[in-house]
Amino acid sequence: MQYKVLLYVKRKYIHVENLRIANQSVVNAILNERAEAIWGQGTTSCASDSSRVVAYDQNLRTQWFPRYRGPGVSVYWHIEE
Repeated sequence: MQYKVLLYVKRKYIHVENLRIANQSVVNAILNERAEAIWGQGTTSCASDSSRVVAYDQNLRTQWFPRYRGPGVSVYWHIEE
């Protein structure tokens, strides 16, 4: 794939709102595919503290972390109960 094509796709389709919609779709698909016979009903969810991962400024999920004096992304590991 040519660089110009990738740049066009990025400019035309990859925006914060589209990223939110994509995240919601992935989470909902995971919740719909859970194997209740194996894992149980799963009526509650819990998330632990986040971990910071260094990321480029061009990443739509990147934010500034004053504590670390640099850009990054918060990553959460989720556990269902």
